[in-house]
This record gives sequence, C-alpha cells and structure tokens, in this order.
Amino acid sequence: MQARLKQWEKTFNGLLVRERLLVAFSIFAAIYMIFELALLGPAQRKHTQLAADAETQKKQFESLKAEEVVLTKVLTTDPALMLKKEYENLSIQLAALDKEIIELSAGLVSAGQLASMLQEVLVLTDGLQLEGLTTELPLLIPLPSDGVASQDKQAKPAKTAAAQLRIYKQYVSLKLKGNYFQILNYLKRLEGTRWRFYWEALYYQVNTHPEAIVEIRVYSLSIERPTHE
Repeated sequence: MQARLKQWEKTFNGLLVRERLLVAFSIFAAIYMIFELALLGPAQRKHTQLAADAETQKKQFESLKAEEVVLTKVLTTDPALMLKKEYENLSIQLAALDKEIIELSAGLVSAGQLASMLQEVLVLTDGLQLEGLTTELPLLIPLPSDGVASQDKQAKPAKTAAAQLRIYKQYVSLKLKGNYFQILNYLKRLEGTRWRFYWEALYYQVNTHPEAIVEIRVYSLSIERPTHE
C-alpha cells in the first residue's frame, strides 16, 4: 500500500502545475459529491418534504377558516338554525338542572312525613311532653326565572322550561316541655335520623327549673311538576 502511495506521489509530482491543479480539483469535486449524496441529499429532501407538508396544512387551515366564516354567517342570518341551537342549549341546561335538583332532594323528608317524624322521635325520648304541634300550608318558592320579564320572544322557551318545576317549603312548629338534657337528647336524635330537613328557629325558655319550654321551627322542601299549566 505504501509503495502504491509513493508511486502515486511520484506520478503526481511529475505532472505539470496545471495538471496538478486539475487532479486536485477533480479529487475535491469527488469528495464534495460523496458528501452531498451521503449527508446533504437526505437533509435537503427532508426539508423539501416538510415545506410541502407545511404548505398543505396551511391550505387546509385556510379552507377551514373559510368554512367557519360561512357557517357563522349562516347561523347569524338563519332564524331557524339560531332557534334550534338555542333550544339544544336550553335542553342541556334543563337536564343538568334536573339532575342537580334530584341529587339535592335525595333523602329529604316529604312535607307530609315531617310532622310524623318529629312525633316518632319524641316517643323515643323519655321525659319530654308535647305541648303543641302546628303544620303550616306549603309555600311556593319562586325560581329566579319567574321574576324576570323577557323582552325577547326567543327567551320564552327558557321561562317555560323553568316553570315546569315547582319547589315548595312547608313549616312545622313543635312546642316541647322538659329539662335541658331531655331536650338536648331529642335534638341529637333528630340530627341522627336518616331524613334531611332544615332548621328555621329554636327558642328555649326556663319556666320552673329544671323544666323549660322549647319551641322548634323546621321546614322541608318538596319538588313537584305540574300536570298542566
């Protein structure tokens, strides 16, 4: 190998200056071609492919934007599509509201059962005397949409949907006589029942120690959908 290299070196040195330059140029040209084919070629092709993909995505984006503009214009000018979209949105909101109300009402004692439940717990509490029990008429709780006057006819479906639901509040007042620990025991038993109700007020007054008079005012909520308007 070394002998061959020396032979090439001797041959190269024997050439004229012009011939040496031509040989050197040919060698550099060959090296550049190999470098381009091995490294620059794939990189260039990759760059060209990425540029083509970017251009394609740009055209697709512009096409989607144009479709969006057309669809927006149609939705804003076609009353039927606007009403349909609003109806779908209201239906979704109403379904979510119904689900939330059902979850909140789970375990609530009904208005008719509240008074009975108070008396049943009283029977389980020794020493307390029932002085009075009053059940008031149910009160309709106005929903927020009931008091909103709509100026737009398109808002009418929302009010109609909300009006399909009625929530009633019914109060029960209980007057008991007993000592502090008996009353406390009764209140704990009420809190420990599986039924849910709400406290409105509690009045405690000592007449003849240790006996006292306690007045309890609680209420329940009931949900009703009218059969007709």
